[in-house]
Amino acid sequence: LAPRRLVYASLRTPAPALLPPYSSLAQPVSRGAHARARCLSRLHSPFVRVLRGLLPARWIWRDALLPFVASRLGLFYVAWLSDALLQPAGPERTSPNNWLVNVLARSDSLWYLSITQAGYGGFAERGYTNYAFSPVLPLVMKFGGFFLRRDDADTLLRVGILAANAAGLIALGLLVALARRELGAERAAVVGWAFAVFPTAFFLSAAYSESFFLAPAVGALLAARSGRWGVAGLLGAAATLARPVGVVMAAPLALEWWTQWRAGRARGAESLWVLLLPAVYLAWDGYLGWISGDPLTALTAQAAWNRRLTWPWETLSDLLTRTTAPHGYGNSSMDVAFALAFGLLVIVSWWKLPRTLALGATALYLPVLSTGSLQSTTRFCLAVFPVFLLAGVWGERHPAVRAYLVASPILAGLLMAFFATGYWVA
Repeated sequence: LAPRRLVYASLRTPAPALLPPYSSLAQPVSRGAHARARCLSRLHSPFVRVLRGLLPARWIWRDALLPFVASRLGLFYVAWLSDALLQPAGPERTSPNNWLVNVLARSDSLWYLSITQAGYGGFAERGYTNYAFSPVLPLVMKFGGFFLRRDDADTLLRVGILAANAAGLIALGLLVALARRELGAERAAVVGWAFAVFPTAFFLSAAYSESFFLAPAVGALLAARSGRWGVAGLLGAAATLARPVGVVMAAPLALEWWTQWRAGRARGAESLWVLLLPAVYLAWDGYLGWISGDPLTALTAQAAWNRRLTWPWETLSDLLTRTTAPHGYGNSSMDVAFALAFGLLVIVSWWKLPRTLALGATALYLPVLSTGSLQSTTRFCLAVFPVFLLAGVWGERHPAVRAYLVASPILAGLLMAFFATGYWVA
């Protein structure tokens, strides 16, 4: 018999047709090799396999978490320096005691706060009402304040900022997952970076609705492409409640269902999940009309911000008669540049992306041009998420992608400094 500290090569390799003599199979193994073997056996134990299953995949750490955390650290550092060193736009501060709330809760954040504290219709100012804002962020802040047993403005806004960052990270992870599915693992990494360093991507960390819209919207499209129609419908409904523009996601979802149904991969009853999006939109509009007494409140509330439903070409033609400024509340040349650039990218997406994604980009882009104003276009373009997959299509070595990855963080830092000090951004 062979000694106990001998291992047999026949246990590690397939047995050949003619085995050599038994004694030639025995090879002495060192004590260190035995230790390594024991470690390997423990890594394959059932308990360790369960723990490894709970940990995120390696690509999530590399392609989603790293871009998000790195971009947030850079933006927060710029915001902190701006708050400490630059002259603010006005004497008022969102929070005199907390710099993070002061730099990440501006403008629309205060309208969401008014809904949390006083409800819809509980606050109005110079013709502006909070009926124009969606309910998801106020609900998140409300539940966070209830859990913490505090309802002061600082606490509620901190909850909103924390939840926005969590939702932003989820949105980025789902976008990378969508890119991996459509483009492959090698090309998906640049998509995460392109999205994380977008000039207005700091709104993913602010007390705004962008993160709460993008996370379910991206998830709905990913679920639909994977044939999970129940998940797609519920996430699409959540996106519609986060921002009314989410209802347009019904168009790419319907196209995807039709494509799968014709290929025999979807059932007819699953199309009902797509109808959940317009149903939720109409239900929310009906609720606003009931509490306000005006059945068109969802539309008329936007008039105070100079927004009305128009054809896209009317908005563009109106710009030709106006004098634009470098940037500001209205007639911003930066808004015009973003609108034109994303319009071109949406057109290109019909050649480079699957039809469902191209229709999703188109459906999310057209509302930007259909309100009679390009105000806040730099922020609204962030929601046209299928366009960012073009960075993966072209690859990180493409000159346009390289130029974008260099210039975009610079502009993002500049806009972050403006936003942190109270100047108008979007």
